Order: sequence, then C-alpha cells, then structure tokens
Amino acid sequence: MPVRLGDPDWRFGGEPDLATNADTPSRLRLLAMELALHADTWDRSTRAFLDLYMAFALAATDDPALVRRAARFGGLFAPHDWAFGAFRPLPRAQLLAAGTGWAGKGAPGPDPSVPVSVALWTGRTLVAIDVPGANSPTLRRRQALARLAEAGIVLVTLDAADMGDATALARRLPSEVTAFWRDVDAPPSPFVQPLPGLPA
Repeated sequence: MPVRLGDPDWRFGGEPDLATNADTPSRLRLLAMELALHADTWDRSTRAFLDLYMAFALAATDDPALVRRAARFGGLFAPHDWAFGAFRPLPRAQLLAAGTGWAGKGAPGPDPSVPVSVALWTGRTLVAIDVPGANSPTLRRRQALARLAEAGIVLVTLDAADMGDATALARRLPSEVTAFWRDVDAPPSPFVQPLPGLPA
C-alpha cells in the first residue's frame, strides 16, 4: 500500500482549522506545517522542500485528464482535490542500506541505517530524497547515499536549482511520483470527519 497525503491516519497536533482553510491549497499548507514538525528544528531546507512539494502536488493536477475524471463525479470533486493522492513525504527517514551490519569477528560494519531528508513510499518503490543543506556533503555522506542506491532505493539528490519552483522539482522526481494521481480513482482526504456516534 502506498503512503499518501490523503491517508486517514494523520495525528494532528491540534484540531485543524478547516473553516478558515477551506480550499485545497490551504489544506495542503496545513499538511506541510504538520509534516514540518517531524523535521529537524533547524533544518530549513527540508521545511522548504515540504512547502515546494505541496506546490508540486497541486500543479501536477493541472491536467485535462483530471478535468474529465472529476466531471464523472458531478461536481463533488475538483481536479485539484487529487493533490491529496500525492505520496506523503516522510521527514528524517532512516533507511536500511546495502553492505551494512556486522563485518564478522566482532567488528562492526557501517551504520545499517542512513538518514535522509525525506522518503516516499509508492507501494512499489522506496524513494529517498536528499535535500541540499548549507554545507557540501562529506565523503562519508556520499558513500552512505551510494549504499542506498545499491540497496535498490531510488535516490534523488537535489541541488539549489531543483528547489527553485514546483516545475524544477517535478523534473527531478521519478515518473512514478509525478504521475501519482493516475491510479487514484477518487481523491482521498486526511480531513474526513467521522459520522456522529462512530469511532474516529
């Protein structure tokens, strides 16, 4: 199962103000703010990525095919609602790399987990996204990221130019990520309210 923005398992820090944030762009911003709570406090690059990713998700739904798909629901959904079908960014993910573990004779090998800025799970592919920081990556860091690729994880290393706008970001993301809405029949929502008398 993929992990999407619209999955119902969010645990918000407080009750989302849905009355004020009634449209899709505003609600995407709410999700970006919630995800930013899981990023490192001083990691401005990942926080900027989360905002940009929401802009990417919204822009990806500007597709004539989605206009036709939305029309089948008789006005219940707008094309931008499919932005909640985008894969959910998982900040500060720890991913298991290849060639790690114990090297034998009691000697430890490299740390088995590699931290990445953000991970995405599409249901088929694990995508690791390394967001540029203030400093260039060290040799050790580059070697750790290389082990992720050896483990079959799709590695996307961004630079400042890739963070320019949603279009630039989309060019760097795998097609499986940019085409997230194609296998989402009806848009999910993380803000669905439970019916009275039923458990949340």
